[in-house]
Amino acid sequence: MKRFCFLNREYQFPGEITWNDSALEKLWLYNLHYFEYLIPLTGRTSPANFRIGKAIICEWIENNPPGRGNGWEPYPLSLRIVNWIFFFDAYFEEFRKDDQFREIFLNSLYRQSAYLDWFLEYHILANHFFENIKSLLFAGIFFQHRQWVKKACRLLRKETDEQVLPDGGHYERSPMYHSIILAGFLDIFNILKAAENVAPQYLQSVESAGETRLAASEIEKAAPKMLSWLGSLIHPDGEIALFGDSAFNIAPTYAQLTDYYARINGHYFAHSPPEGVTALPESGYFIFSAPAHYFAIDGGELGVRYQPGHAHCDLFSYEYSYRGTRFIVDSGVGNYLETDTRQKARSVYSHNTVVINGWEQAQLWKVFRAGKWWVSIKEVSLQESETGPFFDGGYEYSSAKVFHHRRVIFVDRKVFVIEDKITGRSLQTIESLVHFHPECSIEQKSGMIEVYRGDKGICLLWDSEIAEAEIKPWFYVPEFGKMLQSYKLLLKPEVANQVKLYYVIAPPEHIQKGKEIMGAMNQIQTGR
Repeated sequence: MKRFCFLNREYQFPGEITWNDSALEKLWLYNLHYFEYLIPLTGRTSPANFRIGKAIICEWIENNPPGRGNGWEPYPLSLRIVNWIFFFDAYFEEFRKDDQFREIFLNSLYRQSAYLDWFLEYHILANHFFENIKSLLFAGIFFQHRQWVKKACRLLRKETDEQVLPDGGHYERSPMYHSIILAGFLDIFNILKAAENVAPQYLQSVESAGETRLAASEIEKAAPKMLSWLGSLIHPDGEIALFGDSAFNIAPTYAQLTDYYARINGHYFAHSPPEGVTALPESGYFIFSAPAHYFAIDGGELGVRYQPGHAHCDLFSYEYSYRGTRFIVDSGVGNYLETDTRQKARSVYSHNTVVINGWEQAQLWKVFRAGKWWVSIKEVSLQESETGPFFDGGYEYSSAKVFHHRRVIFVDRKVFVIEDKITGRSLQTIESLVHFHPECSIEQKSGMIEVYRGDKGICLLWDSEIAEAEIKPWFYVPEFGKMLQSYKLLLKPEVANQVKLYYVIAPPEHIQKGKEIMGAMNQIQTGR
C-alpha cells in the first residue's frame, strides 16, 4: 500500500501507482510527479529510506515512457530532475554499490534532461520558465554538459533581470511564488558554490564567456533584496500575506529561507521591517508596522500583463493583524480547477476593496486566463503627516470614466482610517468589503461591529446614516484543499455622482479615539 498526501488530499494506491489517473486533480498528480517526497529521505539517510526512494523511482521509469503523461510536462519534469539529483547526491555511496539501478537511474535522468532542453516553456515564461532554467543548470553541472550550463546561465541572467523587480519582488506579485523563486535562487547559488569545490576544472571549461560567474553574481545581488522584500510581507505569525495566488505550506517559510541563506553564505540575514512604513513601489505593496499592528495594502498592478495566470482583482485590498493575530484577510487561492470557487477567489468580491457597479478590475476567466485590464492605476504613494503615515492611491475604469481614490491613515499609530471616494456619472452600486478570518466572532451594533478572535479584538466603525451594513458568509482558503467558512462585512452607501465612504479600524483600548475620528469626519461630511 502506497499512501500520498498532497494539497490536503490523501490517496492510497493498493498496487502500482497510477501516475496519470484522470480521476485525480491535475495539480495533485503534478505533486506526485515532482518527487518532492524524496527530500525528507535525503535528510535522514538510511538503507531503508534508499530502498523506498529506489522503488518509487523504478516504478516511475517503468510506467512513464518518454513524452507521455503529466510527468513529462516541462514544469513537473523540471522539479523532478532537481529532486532526483538531490537524492543521488545524498545516497551516492548506495548508488555506487548498485550498478544496475545506477545505470537505469542515470540513463533516465539524462533522457529527461535532454527532453527538457527541447521543451523549455518559452510560451509560458514566469515561474515555470525559471524552474526549467534552474533544472537545466542542475542537469548541466551534474552531467558536466557544457552547452546546458551555458544556455541555462545565459537565460538565468536574462530572466533575473526580467522577473526580479528593483524593489526585490518577483514580478508575479505573489508572496508564495516569490518564496518559491527565492528558494530556487538559493539552490542555484548553492550548487554553483559546491561545483567550485567539487569540479573546478569543469567549471573553468565553461567559463570562456564567464557565464557561471555572471549568473552567480546576479543571484548574489538579487537574493538579499528578495529576502528583504519577503520579510516585509510576513505577518507577525510568521506566514506570508495571501495576496494573488498564495497559500500556506507550499513554499518554504521566511524563517526557512533565512536559515538556508545563512547556511550558504556563512552569515545570518537580518531583516526587521522598520516601525512606521515600508514602500515596495515597483511591486505595489505598502506596509504599516507598529508593535501591535501589521497592515499591508496592495496598490500595484494586478499581475504580469503577458502572463497574468496568478493575478487577482485585488487592487487596494489589504490584510491586517493586531497583536500578532490575523483579523482581516484575503480569501486565498481557491484552487487550480475550473470551478466556481476558483472564479470567486480571483474576483474583486474576495478582496478587501471597493466593488463599483459589480464590475471586476480585469477580465479574468478559466483557471489562469485574463483578458482586458479594466482599471488603470493613476497614483500611488506612501507619505507621512502630522497625524501619522498614510497611503494614497487612485485608479480609473478608463472606458467608463469612473475613478476610485483610497486613502489609509494610521492615525497616531493607534487606529486606521480607510477613506474611499468614488466619482463618475455612471455609478449604480457601491460595496466596500472587509473579510474576516474564520476564527473571528462578530457582533454587530449600530454603526459598529466588534470582532474577536480568542482573547484579542478589534472594532470597525462607520457612519450608519451614510452606509448600510450587512454581514454575509464567504470562504477562506489558506491552503490548497482547505476551505473554511468565513464572514465579510459589506458597507453599501447611497449612490450619487460622487460617493464618499469611510470607516475606522480600532482596537478596544482605542475605541474612544476611533469614535472621535468618526465624529470629526461626520462633521466634515455634513459641512457642520
